[in-house]
Amino acid sequence: MSDSYICLVPIDPYVVPSPESRSVIIAAVRRLFPDSDLIDDVVSSGIQFIGCGSNLDSITCCHCKAVISDGAWGDLMSIDYKDSQQGFLLQAYQMPCCGTTARLCDLKYDFDIGFARFCIRIRNTNRLSNLPSAIAAIRTIFGIDIKPVYRHV
Repeated sequence: MSDSYICLVPIDPYVVPSPESRSVIIAAVRRLFPDSDLIDDVVSSGIQFIGCGSNLDSITCCHCKAVISDGAWGDLMSIDYKDSQQGFLLQAYQMPCCGTTARLCDLKYDFDIGFARFCIRIRNTNRLSNLPSAIAAIRTIFGIDIKPVYRHV
């Protein structure tokens, strides 16, 4: 059986709410998605890649809009990843298409992905219509801009 996840990740990859704030956020998300079979939060010591799994269609340069090949993107990911403690460094690298510099988190991903130290995972919910309410509540109450990453595994 396959699973569908919605991972709510901060736009700023360095943001990690306090433990108290995370508890309140999780409680609110559980009320909005009571049918989900898993809701939890994940905090990492370093920045992690929050992928969209098989949903990823393309990656394009944020400057010239050229498609970045899987091989070139994989090379940039390998260079930027430090280790399991530090995760991704999100340094600026010269793009293979136009020569300008960009960070991995600045590239345009179709479907969205995230780079983050913190995420909220929601597994197998049928209440996608509640997602805008969850995002708005987290933004309003905690001042955290977040985005959803949809992952099918």
